Amino acid sequence: MSDTKKLYRQNADSIAADIDSGRYKPGERVTTDRDLALQSGVSRPTLRAALSALENRGIIQAKP
Repeated sequence: MSDTKKLYRQNADSIAADIDSGRYKPGERVTTDRDLALQSGVSRPTLRAALSALENRGIIQAKP
């Protein structure tokens, strides 16, 4: 992989930093993927890939 991170990884790192900073509390329901994508300036599929990466890393938990 090149020196630049893939966009979804950049976004995942940004969301993880928000969680670490306390912006999102444990168990707190976050805004919709559409709104998160708009806030981050990325497409919904990119945001979903970021959220999936965070879920795989055990940082977040998706609930139906």
